[in-house]
Amino acid sequence: MSGAVTREASVETLTVPTVVFAPGGDGVARVVGVNTAFERVFGFDEGAVVGEPVASVLCPRGHGTDGGTDTESVGGRSGRDEAGASEGGDGGDPEAGLTDPTRAGVVETAALDGRRVRTDVRRVTEDGVRDFRVQAGPVPVDAVTDDGATAETEANGVDTETRAGGDYVDWTACGCACYTDLSDHRARERALESLHRVTRELFAADSERAVARAATAAASDVVGLPLNAVYLVADTGEALVPVATSEDHDAVLDPPRRLSEGIAWDAYRSGDPQVHADVRDDGDPYDPDTAVRSELAIPLGDYGVFLASSTRVDAFSRADVVLAKVLGASVESALDRRRFERELGRFQAFIDESRDLVAVTDAEGDVQFTSRSVERLLGYDPERLVGETGLDLIHPEDRERAREALAELVAEPGSRAELDCRLQTTDGSWRWFAFRGVNRLDDPAVDGVVINGRDVTERRERERALEVLQERTRALMETDGVESTAEVAVETARDVLSAPLVGFHRLRGDPGRGRRLEPIAYVDSVGAADSDTETASGSDAATAGGSDAATTGGSDAATAGGSDSGFDGPPTYRRDTDRPTDRLAWRAMDENRQITISDTRDRPALADATPVRSAVVTPVGDHGVLIVSSPEARAFDETEETLVEILAAALESALDRVARESDLVAQRDDLEVLNQVVRHDIRNDLQLVSAYAELAREHVDEEGEEYVDRVVSSADSAVELTRTARELAEVMQGHDREPEPVALQTTLESEVVQLRRTHADATVTVDHETPVTVAGDEMLSSVFRNLLTNAVQHHDGDDPTVTVSTTVEDGAAVVRVADDGPGIPDDRKETIFGEGERSLESGGTGVGLYLVDRLVDSYGGDVWVEDNDPHGAQFVVQLPLVERPEIRGE
Repeated sequence: MSGAVTREASVETLTVPTVVFAPGGDGVARVVGVNTAFERVFGFDEGAVVGEPVASVLCPRGHGTDGGTDTESVGGRSGRDEAGASEGGDGGDPEAGLTDPTRAGVVETAALDGRRVRTDVRRVTEDGVRDFRVQAGPVPVDAVTDDGATAETEANGVDTETRAGGDYVDWTACGCACYTDLSDHRARERALESLHRVTRELFAADSERAVARAATAAASDVVGLPLNAVYLVADTGEALVPVATSEDHDAVLDPPRRLSEGIAWDAYRSGDPQVHADVRDDGDPYDPDTAVRSELAIPLGDYGVFLASSTRVDAFSRADVVLAKVLGASVESALDRRRFERELGRFQAFIDESRDLVAVTDAEGDVQFTSRSVERLLGYDPERLVGETGLDLIHPEDRERAREALAELVAEPGSRAELDCRLQTTDGSWRWFAFRGVNRLDDPAVDGVVINGRDVTERRERERALEVLQERTRALMETDGVESTAEVAVETARDVLSAPLVGFHRLRGDPGRGRRLEPIAYVDSVGAADSDTETASGSDAATAGGSDAATTGGSDAATAGGSDSGFDGPPTYRRDTDRPTDRLAWRAMDENRQITISDTRDRPALADATPVRSAVVTPVGDHGVLIVSSPEARAFDETEETLVEILAAALESALDRVARESDLVAQRDDLEVLNQVVRHDIRNDLQLVSAYAELAREHVDEEGEEYVDRVVSSADSAVELTRTARELAEVMQGHDREPEPVALQTTLESEVVQLRRTHADATVTVDHETPVTVAGDEMLSSVFRNLLTNAVQHHDGDDPTVTVSTTVEDGAAVVRVADDGPGIPDDRKETIFGEGERSLESGGTGVGLYLVDRLVDSYGGDVWVEDNDPHGAQFVVQLPLVERPEIRGE
């Protein structure tokens, strides 16, 4: 550098063009020096530019900017210049250079005021017009001496220097600007952007040859590889065949030939790009006389190779290779698409010929041709349909959609359309078809719209069935009882499968001989067809689904449809019988799998036992079985069997939920009972004990004995109550306890003896049949103790009489405890076993009868109350009989 800044300064070490400038005496920033790189790149001598306004040097008149100007303060503040040009744009106004007063002012002011400025410019160099990024800012100075002595410090690679005397430069006021060449980077960006457009063109090509031609054009125009060709593998797979070449290739090089060796072949076989700086260095080139010196081969998957050539040695840069790979990937993807479309077209042609219905119409929809299958599908003579308007066969609700689809289809040659609609058959019914139409009006061989259709009625019905099943499954999750849940399930089977006979049979009884599958919900459309009303019983039967209501009831449900239907109502399937229908139901339950009977006549014993011809028997966990049946043979296909399985699984989940909820309610009620016992009854009795004890202290003579008796009576009552409470707690805590064999007569006699001991004024008689063994446990005695005590305590006379009898009825032991007291009103017979019920407003708690009910239910039995003859009440306990192993109590 001259003057203040010498060539020996560190700026010379920078490889990028650099300008140092400072404010002049006239207020204009002027150049104080440039480095050798600036002179070399832009062709200026330093002496020619020193002292010139910096704006004219940074971007001479006629050199355009290529973007806006960003400014950033040294302290971190940033701003945007007032010119407002967008940074990074390509090709700004050639005349809008930094000599523009506004922009030049921004640069000068920013750089000299301690801010950094950056802008993109395009200017003439020794190698032509190139793009640069100019970054300008202050020259940082670590120290400037006050006495004018030299002080050097490194700042941005520039040695800053102060001199004493007339050549003094204030470095704190200087700025510098560096150029970074962006030309190659910008070229690659433009090439990549263009390749995105090329990719769209490649994908729009309608043949492999068209793809290849588009690729060679893109390689020449975008990538900058003018000598190129695309080779695709021959059908034999033994050679590469040229299918497209660039214009320059044909003008400079010999016509391409089939290749089965050399650089291109090696790239194809290996799948790896090949770059050869000089083909003559390969030892044995396949064409020694070629003008080609360097080659670039990019494999195109299993399709072939893109080959670029040059007459220069080492002609391909790394950027060339990258762009060629990008282009090759796009070409390969386009060829993949073409292959897929070709294979799809072949497949579609096959499908079009093999579909159930094929027709050709004119632009108005008049039938010109239809396949013979129309007679099988719809019942029409295909020849008589020619000339008819096809739209007339379409369902009125679908006709407008079909008309619109046809109008859109005929508007554009070669276009396609799809439509699902219903067609009417000759018998007046409707069938769903999925149609696909292609506009071939411009094809002289067709001159029409080709329509291909398939009957999808069954698919539509399955879809609708699944929709209904999904909706009803949600409904199953909202039921609040076993019967209502079962009703929803059987109604769903009827609606989804159109099944005429559906029933849910619930598992009942103990694990021994008394187990049975009882119908609690069923539908019978066979009887409904005979009597115009579907059989229904129960309070809710008339409301579910109109006349086809689900029925809830016991095993002796009313005959479905009367005697004409051949069905005697839903049966109860018992465990230990030889009836074929019972064995079938229990087999599905025991094996936990669905059993399908296509035709009962294939099983003579089964055919003789039921008028049903086909059935699907599906277990529902440990809750029971769901049976769907029909008087028609082979009424259910695999899809319907699957739907039944799905429904059974949903029903099982719903019943599990109901059981859990029921258990929770029962547990809550049990806790409430215990709470009542502890808080109310025991407390009251103990208060009585205390009160009467106080009175007894004051009366120790004969008159006081009455109070003592009351104390004793209350104490006894409290003891009995705590005993009942303890037993009830044991019941509530023993939900999983399995019943075991118990000798019934032994247990009864023990409690009768105890009653006679505590109530000497009562007359108790016992009438036993043959000793039997029942399901129970050590708490079975509590059942009879509470019933016997209840009979005596609630008697309204002085000499109560209690009769105990045991019988065997319908495979179960029945115990009757009868008294001659006031009896129980009919409106209380159903509720008397509820927790907290008091009999006849007496002083009892009612907990004892609640305990009786819970215990009997846990044994798989039942308990109820009847009127005794001529007066009084009779409690009836029914218990399952079991085999007699070791008998408890004997």
